[in-house]
Amino acid sequence: MSLNSSDISAIIRLRRAGHFTKNSSIVQLGDNRFNDDLLRDSAVLDDICQAFGVSCRDFSVPLSDAFTEANRDVANGTAPPLSDLWEWLGFRCARIDVDTNAGAIPLDLNFDQTPEHIRGEFSLIMNIGFTSHFANQINAFKIVHDLCQRGGIMIHRLPAEGLFTHGLVKYDPKFFWMLSRSNGYKWLDFDLRISESRIGIGSDVISELRKFQGGADSPVDSYRVADGTLFVILQKLYDMDFVPPLDVPNGARVSRQFAENYWTVFEPQRFQEMIQREEDAKSGQGAPENAINSADGLLQKPSTS
Repeated sequence: MSLNSSDISAIIRLRRAGHFTKNSSIVQLGDNRFNDDLLRDSAVLDDICQAFGVSCRDFSVPLSDAFTEANRDVANGTAPPLSDLWEWLGFRCARIDVDTNAGAIPLDLNFDQTPEHIRGEFSLIMNIGFTSHFANQINAFKIVHDLCQRGGIMIHRLPAEGLFTHGLVKYDPKFFWMLSRSNGYKWLDFDLRISESRIGIGSDVISELRKFQGGADSPVDSYRVADGTLFVILQKLYDMDFVPPLDVPNGARVSRQFAENYWTVFEPQRFQEMIQREEDAKSGQGAPENAINSADGLLQKPSTS
């Protein structure tokens, strides 16, 4: 999974907006790498170094001990690890993956819980496609939530359309609207990055389609799609247990247990009271960066189907 110039530009904007000022820590979900375009984009790499107040350097020459012959296959040849960039910028860096390659923390996003010693530890979470490879989306996004500290940033770039055999799930904006409604997240950035070209849907998909739609007039060979990704940056404002997203209107009549499972949705007054208690508790200690005073200010869309 690789980062591109647009991803780095978004982090530059966050830094210039006042985030990641000191003692910042990042956790990468999966093995994040420079892509070729980013390595060649010296302007954006110089910009991020300047934004963080460090000297510029050539990141095509890796400094990290993690970049060894043992993981060159993971790197798809020669791409350096993004940990080189984060550490150069002053972040304390960790990585979560399905194994312990190059010192990663092994976590199965389908079943595992966040280890206690890293709960609320990170000011930046990078989810570049990683959660799309797991079927249990509730647990995957609970882990993201639990890793993030109050005031921390969660960056998601995930498949939205096309990409038929990449990952297990596709995402749309409503998923993140409902995720934010449930957990009081603040939206900081949003984009849909859709390819201008339409391509074939892949020989493996075509082969399977022909088994069932293989008549003489079948159009499957002519199918074309545009690949696209969804990019969203969220800020965690409140220390609270994760509440799953739900595509049900706020005013729906549900059972008591159902309402308790999604209490932030069905008991908005209770949510507001929790927010007020937290605001009162931290009064005089400084609020989260760019924090707001109530859930009414969150970027949320109507919860109707």
